[in-house]
Amino acid sequence: MSMHYTGSELQLEPNASETAFVNEMSEELSTVTYIDPALYPKYNVKRGLRNANNTGVVVALTRVGDAEGYSIDENGVKHP
Repeated sequence: MSMHYTGSELQLEPNASETAFVNEMSEELSTVTYIDPALYPKYNVKRGLRNANNTGVVVALTRVGDAEGYSIDENGVKHP
């Protein structure tokens, strides 16, 4: 990578091998992190931030893990 200082800015310019590496990794990550769009309705994952009843919703799918903001018991009581 080369650096050039132009007055008030430092500009970094990647070389060809760095650019090739970034492009290769970008392509690989796009493949291994792909999530089938059909999974969103299957698992009731919404694309917004709130449900119609103003409660929070899951806004993303990941292969890393999941998070639950609360659970609702058999009596309809919400628990953190």
